[in-house]
Amino acid sequence: MPTVSGPGVIDRIKNSKRMGVFPPWMKSRREFVEALGWLAGHLWHTVAFHAVRVPFVYLLKLVWRSPRGVLNILGRIGRWAVDGEGEVSQHTATNEQVDEYLKLSRQRDRPVRLRMILTVLGGVFALGVGLFLLFGAQSRTQFIAATVAVLGFGPADAPLATRAVIKTEVQKLTSDIVVKAMASIGIGQIVSAVAKGMDGIKFVSPITREGPGLRAERAMGWVADDG
Repeated sequence: MPTVSGPGVIDRIKNSKRMGVFPPWMKSRREFVEALGWLAGHLWHTVAFHAVRVPFVYLLKLVWRSPRGVLNILGRIGRWAVDGEGEVSQHTATNEQVDEYLKLSRQRDRPVRLRMILTVLGGVFALGVGLFLLFGAQSRTQFIAATVAVLGFGPADAPLATRAVIKTEVQKLTSDIVVKAMASIGIGQIVSAVAKGMDGIKFVSPITREGPGLRAERAMGWVADDG
């Protein structure tokens, strides 16, 4: 039985399409200048958008969120001090595994004591620093400390800045949308088919993206119900 062979590697390479080294807009002086102008305008808009909101929106958000940030930090320190592995010991005890529970408890006691001592010492030190900054420091030092505190605790867990540019969201093209669009033009056969609950167009393949647009292939002829 004869063997059928296709084109060789060289032939396939010769027939392939080579992509340009540089994009088309870089080869045209006019398009290149337009692209640079658009980029400059985009950067300027982004900088101006956030610059206007820094003193009136972002700063107020930081101040408003600072107490919640402090509570979050204190909660994390507290969970670290009491050691989250205590939950495992509780679970073991509820399952009546007493020996395992006692073993985990002994292993947990020493780290917990050390962490509690460090937490208390750290709390005393932080309280002393806070009292000094509040009553004994100069105004400039107080301002710097308040700024650092707001910047440190304010972000919390939520994003601070908003988007300067929102991308245009385009609805995904489906066969139903194409059929409704064609029916709105007023083509009689499609309108009749859609009115009877049928597809006015039959598609031979799913709608896919092709280059900058979308490709929708329909079967030849209209589908209509004569009955």
